[in-house]
Amino acid sequence: MYNFSNSKKGETLISIIVGVVILAIAIGGVAVILFQNSAIEEDYDKNNTVAILQSNAENIVRKMDTSNLAEKDIFFLSKDPGTKMFQVFTGTMNEGYKYINKNGDQIINTGSYAGTIYARIFSVERGDNSFGKPRQVIKGGIKELIRK
Repeated sequence: MYNFSNSKKGETLISIIVGVVILAIAIGGVAVILFQNSAIEEDYDKNNTVAILQSNAENIVRKMDTSNLAEKDIFFLSKDPGTKMFQVFTGTMNEGYKYINKNGDQIINTGSYAGTIYARIFSVERGDNSFGKPRQVIKGGIKELIRK
């Protein structure tokens, strides 16, 4: 058997192997950090997008006139692309208005849409006019349905 300890070639070979092992460990560590970072970023984006959509929806409903809606009505919002005004739609025939993208725009064809699809639904829980001005309790919800 050849003794590497007294040979210049042996020392060079061992130092190259040690260097490659150290480099592999460093690259593996960087890869793990990048993978964890992308997972954290994806979770943040998912939670942040839903929170922003929820906040926007609350502000829109708060500023709209929903006095013509009856108690227990389920309704949907739709933004007119021309005027940028929101409209209220009720009933099962208008259920297609509940599908939106991350910008809050309606998705017409959910089967061919390439991005993440969210559902936005509102309901009038109860009306109250005991203090003069009629008030409504409106519940809303936004959730992520499909991520492509």
